[in-house]
Amino acid sequence: THPCGVVSAFGSVWVANDGGTLVKIDPRTNRVRKRIRVGTGACLMAAGRQALWIANYEGGLVRVTPRGRVRKVDVGATPDHVLVAFGRIWVTTWGDGRLAVVDPRTLDVVRRIPVGAKPAGLIARNGAVWVGFTGDTSSISRVSPRTFQVERVSVGVPSRGPSSPGRR
Repeated sequence: THPCGVVSAFGSVWVANDGGTLVKIDPRTNRVRKRIRVGTGACLMAAGRQALWIANYEGGLVRVTPRGRVRKVDVGATPDHVLVAFGRIWVTTWGDGRLAVVDPRTLDVVRRIPVGAKPAGLIARNGAVWVGFTGDTSSISRVSPRTFQVERVSVGVPSRGPSSPGRR
């Protein structure tokens, strides 16, 4: 296993290992304070106000509270990137070309938005969610968090990216 994602939240540094653990580290002492089982494939993550959110490319979206309670959410095939923005959790599902939108309170998937093949990479900027892609592509997608409408934006010449998530 190897570290795949890291985030600072709730006074600690958290590291997701793709072998299935989330490690809580005290940044003052650099000591591991807790290891939490989150399932093989845990990788990129984001921090919200009340939980950590982990894209587990073998097991869905994983929510972990600061106390270590774990809940899994089925968001689609091969979750890759995760973003907390606009009161929602946004997850690229690399395997089915969608952007899943999750309500953080109910854990319901409120939308599965087709964005294009192999979505990976998310950022919130200027009132929109922006989605990048791996593979042979020359555009990104801009998604409205209000209407969920998708607009493709050309960014230049296609280039080869990683062939699959979790193998960086």
